Amino acid sequence: LQIHSCKEKQKIEVKYYGVCDPCLNANCPDGTVCKVGPDRQARCRCSKQCPDDLKPVCASDGRSYRNVCFMHVESCKTNEELGVLHDGMCNSTSLVGNPCKDANCKFGQKCYINRYGQASCHCQFACPPIIKPVCGKDGITYDNECILHMVACEKQKYNSVLYAGKCGTTC
Repeated sequence: LQIHSCKEKQKIEVKYYGVCDPCLNANCPDGTVCKVGPDRQARCRCSKQCPDDLKPVCASDGRSYRNVCFMHVESCKTNEELGVLHDGMCNSTSLVGNPCKDANCKFGQKCYINRYGQASCHCQFACPPIIKPVCGKDGITYDNECILHMVACEKQKYNSVLYAGKCGTTC
C-alpha cells in the first residue's frame, strides 16, 4: 500500500482491515439481499425490490403473490416458511395452511415445500464468509458459529459452541 501510494504520489490510507466486500461470497436465501453491517460483517436482510413481472403463484399460506420474489420477501418479513403450491392465483381448491407446520425438522433443518405442496426438511445455510473461530463440543474448530451449525445439520448430530476461539487455545 505504501509503495503504491508513493508511486502514484497520492496519500492512500487503509479504510478498514479485512475483506473489501464481505458480501462477495455470501449466499443469502431467496427474498434477501446481502448488506455489510457496521462491524463489516455480511448480513442477509429482507429484500425491498422485486421484478414487476406478473407471474402469479399460490403460496402455502393460501395467498396469491404477484411472483415468486414477492412471496420470498413476505416469507422473510414474517419469518414464516412459505412455498409455492402451484403457479397462478389461489382458488378454493388450493391448500390453505402451511404443510411445514407439521414437519419435524431437526438439527437446524428448514422446511421447504415442493410444487406439489409437500413439505420436506433440508439443511440450507447462508453462512457469512468470516473467520471468527469457535471450538465445538465435538472438539473441532470451525471458521464461525454458523458453519458449526451447518455441519451439525448436514451430519444430523447435535453440536454447540464450547468456547470462542480455536480448540486447544483456552488461555
